[in-house]
Amino acid sequence: MTTVFKTLVPIILSIALALTSCSTNDDGITVAEPSTIKNTTDLDDYLGELVQTTAVPGMAISVVKGNSIVYQRSFGYANIQNQLAYTNETINSVASVSKTFVGAAVAKAIEQGYFTLETNINDILPVDVINPKQPNGVIKIKHLVTHTSGLVDVPEVYLAYNYHILPGEDIATAGADLLMNQVGIEQRESYSLEEFMANYFLEDGDLYSLDNFADTPPGSGWSYSNLATGLAGYIIETVTGQSFDDYVKGNILQPLQMNASTYDISEINRDEMATRYI
Repeated sequence: MTTVFKTLVPIILSIALALTSCSTNDDGITVAEPSTIKNTTDLDDYLGELVQTTAVPGMAISVVKGNSIVYQRSFGYANIQNQLAYTNETINSVASVSKTFVGAAVAKAIEQGYFTLETNINDILPVDVINPKQPNGVIKIKHLVTHTSGLVDVPEVYLAYNYHILPGEDIATAGADLLMNQVGIEQRESYSLEEFMANYFLEDGDLYSLDNFADTPPGSGWSYSNLATGLAGYIIETVTGQSFDDYVKGNILQPLQMNASTYDISEINRDEMATRYI
């Protein structure tokens, strides 16, 4: 799934980084020291230096209080080679931060009465998803969104089948060469959520394996799972009859006036996108 969201609100981690300096104690643990930042000028200087002295090519920060933006700045470059400045309008791919929107979509669907956190996913799905190592285990909605479902990412499978270069994209670049020839990424159309989930979780699927499932029952252990998040998205599609993209747009992005945010890269101005560096 390709997800592109415009940076409109601050990420708490970024603000925490901006407001503290760090050191390492004798145990090798990074700890925060008292901030020397007293005003926005100090903050500007600190963030500017951060971009200059780290591998971060560019960034934007917004601080919101109530309904007002009280601080908003951008630093560095969206494209280093072309010396294209990073601005408050620069668009970024947000990768796994998109899980925030999956969580919001699940919460909205609960509010709309489609299911609850305690709902058995097989009461919703057209075909049962069963962990063959725990066949009596009940996977609930809450397990999908808390990474406790026992549905496991197999890295080489997830990477090869989830990430791809869309047809029509320029593959005559160093980045494309690295992705295709060293990582194994293909140029192809995207799989639908239904296709991907069926191939991964159903016994007759091309990607099905016992490795896709944990040894432990649902709810008994935490393990970060992109596939469980994808399954939550597919459940949204199943109960609403809409694509996940359309559901998020209609129920989250448009009400919040996030008009430059989308799951469809064709809807954005490529010139406003930050270059992705590896």
